[in-house]
Amino acid sequence: MKKLNFLFLIIIFSTSCSYKLGGLETIFENTSSNVFHIKESSITEFKQFLLNADVNVSSDKYNYLIEILNFKREKITISTTSKAKVNEYRIISSARLVIYDKEGNQILSKDVSFFKDHKFSSSAITSSVNEEKIITEEVDENLKINILSHLLSLN
Repeated sequence: MKKLNFLFLIIIFSTSCSYKLGGLETIFENTSSNVFHIKESSITEFKQFLLNADVNVSSDKYNYLIEILNFKREKITISTTSKAKVNEYRIISSARLVIYDKEGNQILSKDVSFFKDHKFSSSAITSSVNEEKIITEEVDENLKINILSHLLSLN
């Protein structure tokens, strides 16, 4: 009887669990009919990011050509302790977004960036390093979201 109850609970919990396997959630609901082409010199994983966000990407027929240049990450010190040890960093991801229309005319050239501050603890270096990795990934993701918002604002 206990095994039957246990099996019943397992079935109930597994069917009612709403865990989504793999992939990213759609960030925006894309109502735009624009089709984009990403120039080869751009951030390599940005194409997959656009596809995950349900943005139309094509190398043949497109309305806009996207170029993402000068992608870089920086980590700068923003505060120190009284003993001149780093207390807080700012992690910055930035890039230049250039958008061309289908005739090749540049319609937008803009520097886009995102940053987040990170408190560093020299007494817990392992956890601080792991937290820094997570923050860096989060900053990169938010940079992509900023770029995506510029793309979706095009008429």
